[in-house]
Amino acid sequence: AKGRPLRGVPPIAAFGGFEPRGKVPPFAAFAGEGTAQAARPAPVDFFGSSDQELRKSPRDVEPEEESDLEEEDEESEEQGYFGALLTGAGLTEEPRQKKPPIDPNARFMAGACLVRSPPLEIPDLRAFRAEGAPAVEAACAQLLRRRQEGRLGDAETASLALSYVVAASVNAQELAEAKDAWRHVGIITDILHFFPICAQIHLWSLEAMMSLLRYEEHSAANSLARPVFDSVTDLISIHLEDTALRSFTPELPTRLLASLALSITPDSVKRLTQTHVNFALSLMKEPEVSPLTTEHGLQIVVLAASTQGLRQQAEAAQLALRCFRAEPRLVPRALLALSTIYVVATKGDQGSSILVREPRPSDAIDSGDDEMVPVGFRDITTTMDVYAKDRKIQGAGARALESAMDTTGASLPALLRDGLLRSLTLAHQRCPESRSVALSLCRVMGKTMLRAPEQLSPEVGISALSAGASLPRDREVVVAALEAIYVLAPKLRNLWAGQPSQTGLADRLALVAGDLVRLGEVRHKDSHCVGMLLVILTCLASDGHGLTAGGVQGERWRHALGRAAAVAIPLRALFEHSKEVDMVTAAGIALRCMTYGSEETCAHAARARACPILLSTLTAYANKPATTRELLAALANCASMKSMKEDFQAGLPQTAEVIYTAMEQSADREPDVLAQGCRAFGALYATPNNEVNLGLKPGEKMKISSNVQWSKLNNAIIKTVIGITVHNGDAVEGSAFDVFGSERQQKLESTRRRLGELCMHLASGSLAAGPQFGRLLSQGGEPTAECTPRWNSLRSRLQDRERKRGQGETESRAGAT
Repeated sequence: AKGRPLRGVPPIAAFGGFEPRGKVPPFAAFAGEGTAQAARPAPVDFFGSSDQELRKSPRDVEPEEESDLEEEDEESEEQGYFGALLTGAGLTEEPRQKKPPIDPNARFMAGACLVRSPPLEIPDLRAFRAEGAPAVEAACAQLLRRRQEGRLGDAETASLALSYVVAASVNAQELAEAKDAWRHVGIITDILHFFPICAQIHLWSLEAMMSLLRYEEHSAANSLARPVFDSVTDLISIHLEDTALRSFTPELPTRLLASLALSITPDSVKRLTQTHVNFALSLMKEPEVSPLTTEHGLQIVVLAASTQGLRQQAEAAQLALRCFRAEPRLVPRALLALSTIYVVATKGDQGSSILVREPRPSDAIDSGDDEMVPVGFRDITTTMDVYAKDRKIQGAGARALESAMDTTGASLPALLRDGLLRSLTLAHQRCPESRSVALSLCRVMGKTMLRAPEQLSPEVGISALSAGASLPRDREVVVAALEAIYVLAPKLRNLWAGQPSQTGLADRLALVAGDLVRLGEVRHKDSHCVGMLLVILTCLASDGHGLTAGGVQGERWRHALGRAAAVAIPLRALFEHSKEVDMVTAAGIALRCMTYGSEETCAHAARARACPILLSTLTAYANKPATTRELLAALANCASMKSMKEDFQAGLPQTAEVIYTAMEQSADREPDVLAQGCRAFGALYATPNNEVNLGLKPGEKMKISSNVQWSKLNNAIIKTVIGITVHNGDAVEGSAFDVFGSERQQKLESTRRRLGELCMHLASGSLAAGPQFGRLLSQGGEPTAECTPRWNSLRSRLQDRERKRGQGETESRAGAT
């Protein structure tokens, strides 16, 4: 009546007595075959298409034929009423009908069933379970037949589709063992496309896919999880757009969230989008949400790490932490979610979006700062106090506290006031073996020292050191601990300095020094760790900068380091890191500071054969003035030990030649090298019965009685004089010492004579005898306080020597008589 051709036999043809050309089965008619071929069923592929369909598919059509078909489609028009009469009578051929255009913006595929709630009944589960896999295959065959007929999206097929997915979910284990899980997941995915808004089929299809994924072999489960993840994502998008679907199956959204959490693999983590996060947040904010749903939602938040809606994510995690504090499994995930949100906000420069102003305690001092803290910070510290013995919660809380400190715009005084350091320190005391706690504690201490050093006391350094000593095999923890102690070293040297009672102080300092040595022994091949340790030892054994001895505190630390045999760290650095000049210089400085006034350290150095190590290092770095000066000073400090002198004298004259060469190559740039070398000679050549004529009385000349080769030493003195002259701004042209009578020659000769006398005193042991801490000569060649003679002490020494000599002569005469 509307001018459109009717399918099958038109009514007007049947009324006129015409018979149809042949009864063709629907599938054969769809394939374009005649009656003769209809009796032979064509082979069918997996999706229900015959070979004829595939051959006539546009994929096998030539480009020219395809363009002709498109032109015919465009030119074909409706037949009208009389055209339908002629076609029905068989007088004309039925023209090709023009297909409706495809809508690219359509939400669902063409032919899908858009009935929300078709009449469905749950089949008998026991019967399907009793029949096993054959029941699944029978339902699958019927479903494929409907697919071949083009009626898979009909409302009448919904019952058959439901029976199939129920049978697949009940017998999933048998199907997975038969290696048939992939085929059934593909069919279930096709069913979901044809029934996009049928909630009952969604529920059982989801159950079937998750059962197949659960029973699939581990090697193939990750691959199978990808199509499952895609199907779950499509269902989540549908249920977010159409919230009315939940009225048919209220439990489906929570099942979707659980399926999403269980189907995530390392491959699919990057495919999580804001849609998944929004779906998880919508379920987490419901009034009667269960702990399991909240746990799954937090897992999505942690893995997605989305930069959108950070405030809503943080509030949802905070709510989970408050409402389910009695759930030990959920609490760590909530803490990790807060940590992830803080990190994402910091990296995306969105820290201000998650900051809140917490009420200040009544007894807190107003710092005048805008005291903002991240959302949920106080809940983190409270939870760590509640679960004091739970190692997982303490570790997750420590990570969250560290991330909160790094949040852009967070107030450090407010964080410290609300328990940042207190919670981390107590967590380490309760769980000393927790790696997360130790790592976060050391990092937070180091950052706090750099940002607000006045907020830390020296005692907190013990916690950082204990964290590194508890996990010495973990490089990351040891490095973090040493970095924290490195910045805390200037304060750590004043450890326990203000206590009225000093009982047991030496033992406590020795324990701390022992932990430092233990870290150095474990990480002795790590140049970064060893370098920080050398700086720490230098700070503790000096004034904090290596310039002066450091008074009483420095003396206590040198004694403690000597008891702990800490000298092994710089000696091993000289041996194992000999190619790194900065490391060698730092080791020399540490040796010079530690051997000053510490007999324990000198004794340990002698037993460790420090003399050959120092001399071999001097040979390699004789042209480096700073390195040479520190090594010579360390050698002179250790030379008071008998074994050091024996090692040196056993290698003569090669061992002495090393010192002469170092003095000649570096003294022109560093005058103190000359003085330290002469002092080393004086200490190494000294004997218990060595009598030295000091030559310091007015008009008295010094009597040379040492083994120093003054001809070689004179070359180093001349180079030192030239270097001092250049340093003072005077020019030296040619051989200035050969121009006799000139003013320049007299000035140079005077400087040489003065340095020569000083070197004689140093080499003979009359000046700067014993360990020395600082310089002996300044850059301008002027002697320091250590080289300035104290006349009273020298006079008393001379008088004692003359008295002993007189007594000896008297006794010898009496014996002869």
